[in-house]
Parts: sequence; structure tokens; C-alpha cells
Amino acid sequence: MRVTVEEVDRIAMLSRLSFEDSEKIQYRKHLEAILETARKLAELDTEGVAPTAHIQGIENVLREDRPEPSMENGLLTSNAPERDCGCFIVPKVVE
Repeated sequence: MRVTVEEVDRIAMLSRLSFEDSEKIQYRKHLEAILETARKLAELDTEGVAPTAHIQGIENVLREDRPEPSMENGLLTSNAPERDCGCFIVPKVVE
């Protein structure tokens, strides 16, 4: 499929991008290659092929969620430069 420089201009405008003339020619060629690849993919017979999200059978391997004892608060805050009543004191980030 042929892509014109005007179409590249339109896509750039919609994307809020600006290109030099040499870049427009380069991107026109890239877009043509992408559309040609999409056209070839559209020609493939995918009848009977199950849709997949991954080419490998990926499964999440998660540990069992079980409660465990926490560390003592004093031990957790012992290395903090500033603390008060078991809480960290940090610089103000919102006015």
C-alpha cells in the first residue's frame, strides 16, 4: 500500500508530532513496510487456529498468601534518620 507524504503529515498532526521533510520520507517508507506486513498477515488462513496471548504456555507461579509474623517496629525504624512514635519522618512533598 502506498503512503503519501500528506498522509504522514496527517498522522503527525494527529499525533502532535512534527518532522523534517527528510524524516517524512523516511517514515513514509516505514509506514509502507508496516502496512505491507499487515496485508500479508491478513492473507494468512487462520481458520481453526486458537487465539493466543503468548506463544509459550506461561503461568503465574505465585506462593500461597499466608500471614507471617512482622518485624518489631523499633527494629524497622532503628536505622531511620528521623522517627517519631514508631513512624518515619520524611520531608514534605506536597504544599
